[in-house]
Amino acid sequence: MLTVGQVATDVHSGKTVKVIGVQQVFGMVTYQVYEPETGNIYNAAEKALKVERGSVEPSSAFVRFAAVYARVKNELASGSVVDVSESVIPLPHQRYALGRVLETNSCRYMLADEVGLGKTIEAGLIIKELETRGLIERVLVVCPKGLLTQWEAEMQEKFGERFTIILPEEYQTLKKVTPDDNPFTSFSHVISPMDTSVVLSTRSVTR
Repeated sequence: MLTVGQVATDVHSGKTVKVIGVQQVFGMVTYQVYEPETGNIYNAAEKALKVERGSVEPSSAFVRFAAVYARVKNELASGSVVDVSESVIPLPHQRYALGRVLETNSCRYMLADEVGLGKTIEAGLIIKELETRGLIERVLVVCPKGLLTQWEAEMQEKFGERFTIILPEEYQTLKKVTPDDNPFTSFSHVISPMDTSVVLSTRSVTR
């Protein structure tokens, strides 16, 4: 039985591969291998690999790198890279919404499902995915005042995202302590009610 880090030859392709994962189910062993020549990572049966005697095993740092690379590549193959908590099991229509947003680099979508179909979950999935990909750094949620605490709780409990609630009566105080007279720049993740008379420029909000 091969071990992680061991070098072998794929008998079908004749190429040298390195074992980066071992799985055993019902007595059958399969390996996740990395092919340095092409950068491919795939699963191979035990009988498909031939051990190269006297070969030099890779360093532990390389094995860790290859394992992370494999995970990222596998996740990208499914369309997303983010991990969500066990409390979130996205429904098919919620995964579909995430997939639509990721189809292009221009993420301009309106989530308009019926009441109770989980628009908050859809928004959370999209926020986490875009953050994980490094596409966004700041988030502003504008919602009815009665939903402020619900948004805050769901983002924290289901996605580990900590948002700060800013109420209209706090705007003027925050503007006094921010260098650019913008009450939102002190926090990267903000929830604020939509029923406010404060008008902000697009530049200051989206920056």
